[in-house]
Amino acid sequence: MARLLWVCLVFFVVFSPCTLPAAGQEGDALPVAAGMCANKAAGLMEKGSYAKAVQEIEFFQAKAKTVDPDTARQKGYTHYYLDFLVGNCCMMMEKQGAGHVKKAASAYERAVKKYDGFYQGWLNLGQCRYTLKQMDKAARSFIRGYDAAPEKKGAYLYQAAACYYFNTDYQNALNAFNRLLKNHPADMTLDRKEVLVNILFALKKNRQALPYLKELAEKSNADKKRTWQEVLLHQYMELGMDKQAVDYAVALTRQEPEEPKWWRALANIHLNKNRLEKGLEAFMIYSFTTPLSASETKLLADLYAGCNIPLEAARVYEEWLRRVQKDPANISSAGRKQMTDRILAIARAYQQGRDYQAALKWADRGLAQGCDARLLAFKADLLFREKKYNAAYIAYKELAGGGPSPGRSWLMAGYAALSSDNPQKAKQAFSLACKCPREKPAALAALEQIRAMQTAEEN
Repeated sequence: MARLLWVCLVFFVVFSPCTLPAAGQEGDALPVAAGMCANKAAGLMEKGSYAKAVQEIEFFQAKAKTVDPDTARQKGYTHYYLDFLVGNCCMMMEKQGAGHVKKAASAYERAVKKYDGFYQGWLNLGQCRYTLKQMDKAARSFIRGYDAAPEKKGAYLYQAAACYYFNTDYQNALNAFNRLLKNHPADMTLDRKEVLVNILFALKKNRQALPYLKELAEKSNADKKRTWQEVLLHQYMELGMDKQAVDYAVALTRQEPEEPKWWRALANIHLNKNRLEKGLEAFMIYSFTTPLSASETKLLADLYAGCNIPLEAARVYEEWLRRVQKDPANISSAGRKQMTDRILAIARAYQQGRDYQAALKWADRGLAQGCDARLLAFKADLLFREKKYNAAYIAYKELAGGGPSPGRSWLMAGYAALSSDNPQKAKQAFSLACKCPREKPAALAALEQIRAMQTAEEN
């Protein structure tokens, strides 16, 4: 599995509607005049007349400017609950423009400033800040709302964690999740655990995410389940948990034996640990479950070759060559080196399988297609090993004229000529090899041997 670092999920925070507590429920009691104003505003809100409700409240609040602060407080002109109602009305007018949300936020801020323990105000302020994309402020408001609420609800902590997450403040997001896990474990739904996993990944706490990954991989539905299975398997591999990776991949192949990705993953796990035979076994099954790409076909051939199954490797290399040659892009981009690499792989596989005739056939085919000197060197060496010395001499002589190592080519040409009882050609080849410092000692020794043979014959 060459990819799959981690899954970045898109999720939406579902906030509760604006909360409307009973008048005077918390903090200072709502004075009669303020209560009458609030009831009138509530009636207008029920009819959808939110702007008129705001006007009614603001007209009442304006009276605070005409009296001293104590009187204004006694009359309820500055009561926090009226600010809260203004905020709710503005939020209900949200679709009419962002200005209403900003006004709502200001109203809620006035309410909680007057009464710090007003948790409904904090929660609705959090929703405002979220709507305004002020995620850090939104998160802190939800935390304050949770702390102040008489009935603690895990949803408030999740809303805070989600806002921190959106703000890429992953540590505070994790802190909020830890409180949620500790205080409200039953509220940790699968969707919330998905977010927690992503937070842990962002903090590089991948090992800590494993228990949640296991649950997501086991309990999620449909495609999401498979995605989390892939993530869990990848994490085992990334964390160096080889046994767990193998066991889990095997389990997945048994659960869905027709699913190619599990066989490919199992093959990758083994190959990453250089277990070629087991990797080949899994990759072969993978090849039975899905058509292989050209690169995968070559990998299968390489695995056969690496596991010392050369003739099967040769067969698959031939298939791979047919695949790449059918693609016009490969034909146009393949230079001599690339073509030589491909045909050499086939020829060497046949050589390893002791089918020397097929190896030479592919060498000749490659040379006919203009492959580079490496293929001629392969052919020359193979002819020499097969004791076809005359043909080897011709190949080495040709190679010496254009190959990268003329000294070696002339030296081998000399040996081939000597082996075919042609000392004159051998002397010429060895003499040319003497011009190359590396091969000179061996060439001189061969020339001395020829002279000694000729002297013995004359005597």
